[in-house]
Amino acid sequence: MALLDAVEGLTLDSRIHYQLAVVLEREPFVVPADLIKDRFIQDYRPVKTEFDSPLFLSSGSFADKGSEIGLHAITVQILDDLTLVLNGIRSVILGLDCKSERSNILQTAMGIQERILSLRSANEANHPTTKDYIYETCRLAALTYLRAIINHTQFSKAWHPEELEDMFSAIILTPMHYWKPLSGVWLFVVLSINPPREDLYPGAMFKFFLKTSSFNMAAWDWQCWVNIMETYLALQKWIRTPGDVQVPNSCSPRTTSDVLDVEEIQSTYGMTPV
Repeated sequence: MALLDAVEGLTLDSRIHYQLAVVLEREPFVVPADLIKDRFIQDYRPVKTEFDSPLFLSSGSFADKGSEIGLHAITVQILDDLTLVLNGIRSVILGLDCKSERSNILQTAMGIQERILSLRSANEANHPTTKDYIYETCRLAALTYLRAIINHTQFSKAWHPEELEDMFSAIILTPMHYWKPLSGVWLFVVLSINPPREDLYPGAMFKFFLKTSSFNMAAWDWQCWVNIMETYLALQKWIRTPGDVQVPNSCSPRTTSDVLDVEEIQSTYGMTPV
């Protein structure tokens, strides 16, 4: 029992540090090398295909799973496009592919952004994705990811006010059970919303979504959740690093300057890290 309690404590503590990093748009306070033992595992296969996400897709593509997950072909293309860009960013930042070029990733992201900007809103009548609010949610989330990637803009500043309102409307118009077979995609969406959640009404809902979505996935498949969060943290590091992305010679994704400041934790959360 003592060993089980220790493992559960490590898992909970690790999850809290990841969530703090998301909210503060920084690296975890504790360098995870001695806190999270597994870190990102490139060839890991998730327990459930419903955990597939643009932030970590273990094999194939969303197009391969299109009929299985019941998404419109345009939505599937959006997810595959974002998977391509996020894979490139992760490879650069985590040092998995030191040959990847930043300029190629940016050119790809700008081309995808142009295509998605040409798509119509689900609120417009008489087109294939009219009233398809999962499509709308993915479209808006993708635009925010791309804006953050191309402009090196934090997510808390990458959302446009009207898009936040449209996203909130699309989410409340979609029954939550529709997202169950798309848990990984849902977490991808929630991670784009979480930093600016205070700009939304009710803002606390999105903090709740992040906690519950993370707990659900981590409880079933800890490593898959770690892979998703490591990709998201790699993306945050990309955003904070305009110009040439510096990959350490050791191919380690962490540097001392990335670690959260103790005073920042205290002022934001009224707590002292242990």
